[in-house]
Amino acid sequence: MIWTPAQLLTFLGLARSHRLFAFFHLAAYTGARRGEPLNLRWPDVDLEGRQITIKGSTGVVDGEHIAGTTKSGRTRVVSLDEGTVNILGAHREAQEAEKLRVGDAWKGEENGHVFTAAWGGPIYPTTMTALPGKLIKAHNEPEDKDQSPAEPPALRPPPRPPTHPRDHAAPGRPPRPRGRVSARPR
Repeated sequence: MIWTPAQLLTFLGLARSHRLFAFFHLAAYTGARRGEPLNLRWPDVDLEGRQITIKGSTGVVDGEHIAGTTKSGRTRVVSLDEGTVNILGAHREAQEAEKLRVGDAWKGEENGHVFTAAWGGPIYPTTMTALPGKLIKAHNEPEDKDQSPAEPPALRPPPRPPTHPRDHAAPGRPPRPRGRVSARPR
């Protein structure tokens, strides 16, 4: 599903309070693929230089995390805007606070991954795929039924655009069927 800029900003607004908001922001503002931010380590983040170095991607094979190359097989340096630098800085502080709170149970490494589970372990890519839907559902269907969604407005998946010019129908007329159409009964 591809969101419009307005839908993306609405989603980022509702995800702002989630502990992994920085993941969504970074992916949206850099165009990084899902596994690339999950593979990002703190030494690859240069907040002063306002850039990150994407060296690889994370995937899961047979339930085990696997670090691999990027889709192109190349390392790339991505510039960051000031807002993204601030969000990553705040994320690092929050991660340090989590580390202190968890104590010896922290599973992360020194100079480890930028995005981790709350105990420092790696995040499965499928978690990051499912999380937006869960956030949107929680926003649109609050547990307290008397509470209506506040700003931002309810999100809905964008309508799917027609995939072929002949799918565009005149107003009030159904789209033309695809494939072979015969007037003769079979």
